[in-house]
Amino acid sequence: MDLKKEKYLECEGCGSSILEQCAIEEGGKLLCGDCVVLATKKEVVIAEKISKERRDKEYEIERNKIIAKKRKNGVLVLIVAIIIFIFTQWLMSINQPEPIQSIVVDYSKDLYAAKALITIGIYKYAAEMEQLPLSLNDLSPQYVRRGLDEVFKTFSYVKLDNESYELEIISPTSLTQGGANDEE
Repeated sequence: MDLKKEKYLECEGCGSSILEQCAIEEGGKLLCGDCVVLATKKEVVIAEKISKERRDKEYEIERNKIIAKKRKNGVLVLIVAIIIFIFTQWLMSINQPEPIQSIVVDYSKDLYAAKALITIGIYKYAAEMEQLPLSLNDLSPQYVRRGLDEVFKTFSYVKLDNESYELEIISPTSLTQGGANDEE
């Protein structure tokens, strides 16, 4: 049997002795398997780092595109809302009804309106004071409208007890009770 003498080399990476046939050439150097695995692991780590940086950059670019698109959509929604608001304000301004004319009531001529307001004043007074007023003058000015006290003399108010009263119109011949002047 012819035994060949096995030849050993020194690894150019770690300096250990390796069989010539087990040596691996990497970048012009003869290395052992451990050094090749170590170099490959380093390259994998570097490649993973580069890949992660690229993914992060791509993610950031896509994220910025989405944010820009959402901002653009938000601005469009805001513009549409402003346009709708302006349009509705315009419609409201052209369709605005005429203001209601306030009516001035002459209580000396419309005694039924005066009687209704005096009755409301009596109920307000009774609710607050827990008793009926002794006279109509007790209602003025807190419980009846200004100017209504001028027609108290055309009414007869009688307090019957703490829960009932009589209020009647004393109709002088010159006054009407329907609110209109009787002109003949």
